[in-house]
Amino acid sequence: MKQHKTIESLTADTILQRAQSITIGGVEYIVAPPTLATLILVSEAVSYLPSVEFNEATALTDALREARHYEALADIAAILILGAQRLEVVEEHTTRFLGIFKRTKRVKVDMKRRVADAMLNVEMS
Repeated sequence: MKQHKTIESLTADTILQRAQSITIGGVEYIVAPPTLATLILVSEAVSYLPSVEFNEATALTDALREARHYEALADIAAILILGAQRLEVVEEHTTRFLGIFKRTKRVKVDMKRRVADAMLNVEMS
């Protein structure tokens, strides 16, 4: 039987920077420990969100009107998951020419965009 984690154990996991993972669209990501740089990047991303006021009578239509900002929320979540150090990575891509010659190219990959897009495209069940 799996034991439910208490708020104290979750806090200890965060403070002690124990590895956590999250699966998005079938891909498992190791959640980065919180750093000052990550929090500053999140703060910057939050500052670009518009100020929204909801009226109780029209809350549903207000929420639907503001739904276009969900992409920015996915960016914020991606920053929190990846951390400041892993937002961009360099990957090596190998191609073959005429099946004989091999060419390896180093490409910068925007991991924040990759994770945010994966969150936006996950099917809800």
